Amino acid sequence: MNLQVIKELPITVSYGDGLVVAQIRAGNYGYVNSNVTARNFPTKMTGTAQLKALIVAFDARAESEQALTAFEKASLRPPLALNETLCFGEQHPNEQMGGPIVDLGSVWRDPRGPRYVPYLWSLGSERGLGLAWFGSSWSQNDRFL
Repeated sequence: MNLQVIKELPITVSYGDGLVVAQIRAGNYGYVNSNVTARNFPTKMTGTAQLKALIVAFDARAESEQALTAFEKASLRPPLALNETLCFGEQHPNEQMGGPIVDLGSVWRDPRGPRYVPYLWSLGSERGLGLAWFGSSWSQNDRFL
């Protein structure tokens, strides 16, 4: 399983739980999973940062843990907070039209036990912010932030 950088894009991120609702609104999504909230994805980070966001993919199916290990070996990291994914979606809205973009760094454990991660997706011209099971086996069509 090889990691490939698909694209590098600059983003400006504002961190903080109090910004999540406004960042979701600014993303102008046609659908937002109701569990994508600051309460479920809290952060202690504050302030702003200028980042280089990478969209990466694998040449074979990858489990979440395998993908995280590959990121580490490549000296990459997944998003540190949901704010990074939300700012990416707002600032580069057309990127998710090319396929799902998964955030493996923001993990929410449902009270019933399963873990979920946010991802940006599209269906036709509709853009969405959903949740996917962390235990998924990601296909070659899935991309990661």
